[in-house]
Amino acid sequence: MSRKVPTDNDISDRDIKTIALDYGFKLKEQPDGTMDLNPYVYLFARAMVKEFEQVERLKRSELIKQNDILTQQVIALKQGFNIK
Repeated sequence: MSRKVPTDNDISDRDIKTIALDYGFKLKEQPDGTMDLNPYVYLFARAMVKEFEQVERLKRSELIKQNDILTQQVIALKQGFNIK
């Protein structure tokens, strides 16, 4: 699967590298002779961040819906039973 992952306001390469190294990833020699993570590691990390953000948005949306339902139920109870 080949998806373009936006990089605006994303986690920095430095942060990705720090986390990846902490979890056992290794630096590899790149075509320009520098030592770095392979480019796909950065793409994968950004894709994971985007997926996590999407899941969190869906969870928030569901919580808002549930809150609205509960609010309506409380209002109905107060109106019907004169609860203060």
